[in-house]
Amino acid sequence: MRCFKPPASARKRTLGGDPREELVCEADAVRVPFAGYEITDVVVRWA
Repeated sequence: MRCFKPPASARKRTLGGDPREELVCEADAVRVPFAGYEITDVVVRWA
């Protein structure tokens, strides 16, 4: 997922809001691995 400015951190969370997985931030993008049938919520924080 490309961002308008570099992310400081990112994570996936369940639809209930519980943290699930830390994600990799690279320059202005976040890698979000998910399956074709999966619905996910991503939280991105900027510095």
